[in-house]
Amino acid sequence: MVRIRTFTGRGRRIEAQLARKILEAEGIPCALPGERALDLHEPMELVQLLVFKKDAAQATEILQNYLDNPVDAPAEAEADIDE
Repeated sequence: MVRIRTFTGRGRRIEAQLARKILEAEGIPCALPGERALDLHEPMELVQLLVFKKDAAQATEILQNYLDNPVDAPAEAEADIDE
């Protein structure tokens, strides 16, 4: 398996689990090493997300689309909000 993303900071556990759920929903197996520590709320500085090498490019693209690109509201929806 290869690391495709490392989560740090205050929300690292939640973000890592969200990323795992997104990939699993897309049919991509993945792992969070030390996941038991996540469940036990033991302190961890970094949370790494691993996937099989053959899935790495697709998994990276999926996470970029879901996590790294904020969704912009369509122009019509913004007009409705202003009215």
